Amino acid sequence: MSQDTELSPHRRRFLRQVITGSASLIAAMTLLPALGALLAPVFQRRQGRRVKLLLNSPEDVNSRAFVPARYEGQPPTAPGVFLKREADGQITALSARCTHAGCAVEWRGSERQFFCPCHQGRFDADGRNISGPPLRPLDRLSVEQDADGVFTIEEPHA
Repeated sequence: MSQDTELSPHRRRFLRQVITGSASLIAAMTLLPALGALLAPVFQRRQGRRVKLLLNSPEDVNSRAFVPARYEGQPPTAPGVFLKREADGQITALSARCTHAGCAVEWRGSERQFFCPCHQGRFDADGRNISGPPLRPLDRLSVEQDADGVFTIEEPHA
């Protein structure tokens, strides 16, 4: 080979560094956003805004049986919340969204169960899954009642 076509050791090292650096840059540009997307939920603080719950009637505030409620601004047909006042005065609030596919569950007082008509899922009166496809209980929600009797709850995350 002639001296013109041969690469000097310095030139080879330079080209190797350019290729390695370019490959590293491409890998970093690909991996860093993916890593950020994976770790974001860990570092993200979930701060939902509190929303008012709307009851069907004023008497429902003191009901010892589960009564349906919905979030203010939510369509009447969307899964909301079931509320009941316990004997000690505490409020139990369970999500009306099935943990299997997000369908609206209904309270069947005569059977003391929540029922999902879409996939035949059943939950007991404490919201625990007892049959059908749901693998976990209904979500228990933290509800607050102000001095005027208005219930508020943290807006659910989609």
